[in-house]
Amino acid sequence: SGHDLSCAEVSTTEGATATFSVLVTNQWGCSSTETAEITTHTFDPRTRDFITICPNVPTPINPEAEGSDLQYIWTPSTGLDCPTCPNPVATLEHSQQYYVTVLGINGADTCTFGGTVNVLVNPLIEIATEPAPDTSLCEMTDVPLSATVVSPIVEEICWYENSPGNQIGCGSDITVSPDETVVYFAIATDTLGCRDTAMLTVNAYPIDVTLDEVQIFCEEDEVHLIEVTNNDPAQELTFSNWTDQQYIIDAAPDSSSITVDNVPAEQLFTVHIENQFGCTLNDSTTVLYFDLEPTVGDITSTMDTIYFNSGEFSQLGLTFTDSSYFYEWIPQEGLSDPYIENPQAQPSETTAYILIVSNEYDCMATRTDTIVVLNPDCGEPDIFLPNAFTPNGDGHNDVLYVRSNIIETMELSIYDRWGELIFHTTDQNTGWDGTYRNQRLAPDVFGFYLRAVCFNGQTYTRKGNVMILR
Repeated sequence: SGHDLSCAEVSTTEGATATFSVLVTNQWGCSSTETAEITTHTFDPRTRDFITICPNVPTPINPEAEGSDLQYIWTPSTGLDCPTCPNPVATLEHSQQYYVTVLGINGADTCTFGGTVNVLVNPLIEIATEPAPDTSLCEMTDVPLSATVVSPIVEEICWYENSPGNQIGCGSDITVSPDETVVYFAIATDTLGCRDTAMLTVNAYPIDVTLDEVQIFCEEDEVHLIEVTNNDPAQELTFSNWTDQQYIIDAAPDSSSITVDNVPAEQLFTVHIENQFGCTLNDSTTVLYFDLEPTVGDITSTMDTIYFNSGEFSQLGLTFTDSSYFYEWIPQEGLSDPYIENPQAQPSETTAYILIVSNEYDCMATRTDTIVVLNPDCGEPDIFLPNAFTPNGDGHNDVLYVRSNIIETMELSIYDRWGELIFHTTDQNTGWDGTYRNQRLAPDVFGFYLRAVCFNGQTYTRKGNVMILR
């Protein structure tokens, strides 16, 4: 084989077969030759001297041998999932020493290795939390949480809400303000990355209701109802001790609502509420009660009757009211402004006006007034010219006027018996005083012609006689 035959040891190539011959000679010159065939197999037993793992965390302890075709035997089998696997998983609370035997079987040949592996288990973290795991709250408030550990090599403690992925902060102490039941997790991590988790539940059972702080009631409302709204159907609520009783007209036992009446302008009502967990709440509401009727007077009007299209109007108003109120007149037709207290009314037909007076909370009082609109035919008796007058200076019937409330324009002409025009006017307020060219005329019969156009557009004409009496 090319080796020095005088050596006591020889070497071969790994994975190969070699033939060796040896010549042995004694002191007398006698000799003998022997031949040996040696096969060398590949044998790589991979193990560690030690490995550090976390307590109670399943961990492979010989990862370098994963997938090896060698046979491994681990003793003892304490904490191992597979004592005959190259890379068993150990779950240990305390450190453990294993003896591992590795066999490489090649037909009739077996290679063997034996050694120890020390599995070092980090100290237990042993995290504990305060307060007690089940803490109950009746109202939303700050809750201090704290965590302690036994292990001296803990690097960090972090807190999580409802799941280990929802971190809310780190540190041994933290303050939370839950408004519902929450599960908190405290997770401690040591220098090796080992973790321990503690869990605690804070049960929050605050009473969740709505009762308006202020409620507005109007006297004209059909129902004055105070009601507490349960905002959480999971709550089982009882209601008691409603006050002030003297104004409550309807309240069933354990009722969440009451009906009130004849309440003062401002009145406080309270109720005691309790849920199924024994949590209680005293809630209250202030009722502001408005009755506008005594604060609004009657409607006044300068004219309750006007003539159609005459230009006349009626000034509306109230005998008394509050300057802070709002006003709306219905219908709006014919009004100068339907949203003030004192509009001018000039309707085209007889109209019954309704005044709605309201305050900032829409409480109301109503008043009514009717404006009559006259629209007579353009003629007698609404247009009148006397057939005689007495211009004698006694202050009675001294001037001849056209009498009417419905004339828009007019002309009046007076003629003597010979047809001469002795008086003419287009002004209804200008009458004939029985003179002509500043001379008093003697008693006689005179002719007249009257033409008038009324407010409704109709025209009236009349011819006739008028007498001067002395």
